[in-house]
Amino acid sequence: MAAERLRSELCALGFAVMPGLSPIVAAVKKNELDVFRLSGSLLDQGIYVNPVLRPAASYNMLRISCTTAHTDGQVDQLVETLRRTSKRLGISTEAEC
Repeated sequence: MAAERLRSELCALGFAVMPGLSPIVAAVKKNELDVFRLSGSLLDQGIYVNPVLRPAASYNMLRISCTTAHTDGQVDQLVETLRRTSKRLGISTEAEC
């Protein structure tokens, strides 16, 4: 399942990822500006993720929707794009998973 693989890959990259079995993957960021900077940059690169901020949710996060149509290649592309983008923007991905 794409969501399980994405959770695992994001966690290995250092993102704080909410556990779950849902096809929705939540990558938590404490700083709300980082959420907007990441989501905006991803959109500029053709990847849409929902930015979600408190108080709409318990945490500021990137809300990533996975479907059975997402391929391993697309998961790899998202993870690599998040890695590169975080580094370029100076946003730390270090967290305990």
